[in-house]
Parts: sequence; C-alpha cells; structure tokens
Amino acid sequence: MIRLYVTRHGKTVMNQNRQYQGTSDSPLIEEGLIVTHELAKRLKEIEFAGAYCSPTGRTRQTAEILLADHPIEPVICDDLIELHFGEFEGQNIDASRQHHQDIFEVFYKAPERFESVKGLESPKDFQKKVEACLYRILDRHAHGNILIICHGIVVRSIIMTALNRPLKDFWIDGHIPGASLTEITYDQGIFDVITISDTSHMSFVPTD
Repeated sequence: MIRLYVTRHGKTVMNQNRQYQGTSDSPLIEEGLIVTHELAKRLKEIEFAGAYCSPTGRTRQTAEILLADHPIEPVICDDLIELHFGEFEGQNIDASRQHHQDIFEVFYKAPERFESVKGLESPKDFQKKVEACLYRILDRHAHGNILIICHGIVVRSIIMTALNRPLKDFWIDGHIPGASLTEITYDQGIFDVITISDTSHMSFVPTD
C-alpha cells in the first residue's frame, strides 16, 4: 500500500497581498514559515520512500523545511506546478474578479464549461495534467509513504482524482490552507482519502 502525504506550500508574499500567484513566485512569509515548521514536526517520525515537489521556489523552500530531518531529496516534477493564471498573475484577486466577472463566474461556478482565455488555464486541462503526473508518481512505488509538496489547486486536483469527482465539483473543498495535510492511501488501484486539508498540527491557520 502507498500512503500519500500531500501538502501545499506555506503562505507567501503574494498570498498576503492577495495576488494571483499561479506559476509566478514569491517567498514564504513568517506565518508560512511557522506552520511549515509545525508540519515538519508532525512528519518528523515518518519514513518516506519518496518525495515530489513542484519546481517553484515557494514549494522548494517548503520542501527544504519538511525534509530537513529526512535522508531524501525531493524529485522536481514540472506538472506539479500551480494552475497558470495567465494575464492575471500578479494582479489583485478581488479587482480581477470584479473587472472580469464574465470570466471568473464561469471559472469558479461552472469549471466543467470553462475554456482558457487570457492565458487562464482551464480546470479541465489542469486536472488532466495533474492526474497524469500523480499516476506517474504512483507507478514508481510499490508501497511506502510518499510526500508531495505542491500548490492549493494541485492538492484539489489530487483529491478530485482520488474521489473520482466530476469536474463540476472542482472547487467544492473550499480553501486549502498552506501547510495543511491531505492523506490518501492507494492500494491495488483503489484510493481512500483519510484526511483533507488537516490543520490539527498548527498553532493557528493562516488566512490566504
């Protein structure tokens, strides 16, 4: 049996500023560092057979903290990178949604119908990419604990795959806090979701 430990990077400068981050990047701030270190304590005694990480600086920074007490290096997977927000990357989230209501109304409320516009990646295409990456990771292991350090929408896509949800439910889990932990087992082709975005190891839950 494989047990997946899936987490999102800690809170960053762009998260704090409420900017669409996507494939762009910014470093972790103090809030993000604190809860990431708390997650590291939770994971300290777990023996990992492998670790996989998005190529962004914020996920690499998170991985360095989480794996400080583990004798493995993360494998960088390009397809674990966050959804591309196109022209909206770096823009204020609230202003973007207000000025482009026609785009974001479909993006968030009818993701199964959304088609890429202004470089904003569709949930449909993104889901396919992440799902394929997930199965490539699973194919590399017969058993053991696997750590995946990625992004909020990547975590969401992995949960979607594990629960075999329809695309219309893409946003159903709400906010995925940074450094929260989702645990999923995989045995003989069957997923079992144990926890989703668990924050019980945190002294506080960052709002981002």
